[in-house]
Amino acid sequence: MERLVRNRMIRILTVATFYSEVFLFLSANPAYYFARVGQPVTVPCVFNWKLESTDDVRGFRDNASGGLIELFPGECGDPGSQCRITRTVESNGAVTLTIRDTQRNDSGRYYCAEESGSSLRFSNESVVIVSGGEFILQY
Repeated sequence: MERLVRNRMIRILTVATFYSEVFLFLSANPAYYFARVGQPVTVPCVFNWKLESTDDVRGFRDNASGGLIELFPGECGDPGSQCRITRTVESNGAVTLTIRDTQRNDSGRYYCAEESGSSLRFSNESVVIVSGGEFILQY
């Protein structure tokens, strides 16, 4: 769903969750992060408010149908995880998402969300662009 807001086109994202409320903070100017295939990329979670707890921060990315999928349900978000996408809480309380061994299909829009009771509050949008590597065109 797209809507023209103050002469800017903003995409309204849908989130498939079991939460009764979802708050999306959409940034008109997302941050862009670039990586080459196989290299790691770290995306900071930028919130416009002070987090209640970094334990309640979850990662999401857009999918082909325009909705969001959760990045690391369960233990993949835990420090020391062997998953390709991990969440890290820095000593200063900042939260980051790191994608190891990036692939071209890791390109997309990423979000962090703070879970608070039965709602999610979303961070500013970050766009990851992965380039290089072999590109195989299938017919």
